[in-house]
Amino acid sequence: MYDHQTLESMTKAGTVSSEESLTCVDGVVRLLGTQCQRCEEVTFPPRLQCPNCGSNDLDEMIFNRTGELETYSVVRVPQEGFEAPYTVGFVRLDPGDVRVFGPINSNPDDLEIGRSVAVTMITPAEGPVPEEMWGFTTDMEGST
Repeated sequence: MYDHQTLESMTKAGTVSSEESLTCVDGVVRLLGTQCQRCEEVTFPPRLQCPNCGSNDLDEMIFNRTGELETYSVVRVPQEGFEAPYTVGFVRLDPGDVRVFGPINSNPDDLEIGRSVAVTMITPAEGPVPEEMWGFTTDMEGST
């Protein structure tokens, strides 16, 4: 269960900020989610309330460092403030079989459906994004 101070830091939308969706285990960035103790629903990002059954009895869950790329797209016409081309995709994380959408910091020619990718920190070129954000990479050794 989350403590009172952690619950207060969560947004009105019922999720935590992106910084609170991350943890570091043995020097490696990992994504955090929640698991409902009533119905076992797993969510990312972490939630205040289970979207499946409405329970507030949620435990923090740390996802595996790697996941499977389910689909991706190379964006060649970016939204304002972003530099193209860049790649985004859906990655399936375990435990919990959760799909997460995020940037992929890899050469698009190296990507294929079903490939393993790892959570990493990405420093974007320029644009309206944080100085550093989480994403995925095919570089399993170089991910942090």
